[in-house]
Amino acid sequence: MAERYVQHAFVPQGDQVQLACAPEWESTTFAHTEHNPWPGIRQLRCPVIALAAERGSTFSPKAQKRLKALLPSADVRVLEGTTHFLPMEQKDIVRDAILQLALSGCREN
Repeated sequence: MAERYVQHAFVPQGDQVQLACAPEWESTTFAHTEHNPWPGIRQLRCPVIALAAERGSTFSPKAQKRLKALLPSADVRVLEGTTHFLPMEQKDIVRDAILQLALSGCREN
């Protein structure tokens, strides 16, 4: 998967590379995401596994503490040696966490 990302996410720019998507497209994508997940998180009744990167994570230590305060049963893991590309860097751990949750049997009403 990481190889495909590198192959398709970058384009040559002289003797360097740049992201294939326009910066405006990337910023628009993030601008249209939910910036306040906490009301929804308070309503969760299913098991939660939250994976955070050790460096450059989008899941800050402050947010990790807040999640644990709101959901003491949440399994918050910081994966050593990872960056915000954690799903590509530790795909087996991410896959296993997803499978663990899928097998938990918890479903929305």
